[in-house]
Amino acid sequence: MNKIHLSWQDIEDLVSELCKQIQDGPFKMVYGLPRGGLIPAVMISHRLNIPYTIEDLRYSKYPDTFSREEVLI
Repeated sequence: MNKIHLSWQDIEDLVSELCKQIQDGPFKMVYGLPRGGLIPAVMISHRLNIPYTIEDLRYSKYPDTFSREEVLI
């Protein structure tokens, strides 16, 4: 497997670009995958003022709380 090494500046730049693209989206929550997605997800959550959740909503006790389109994964 080929690995891509990113600096913190690379991550900041990529998160900024993603936030510009999704800032007006229908998202009500952000979920980050535990294998490398937690930090970018929290950064997105802070920048867009969208709550971050640690609960994987696919297995939620409350499946009708949010639609899949409203959660950024």
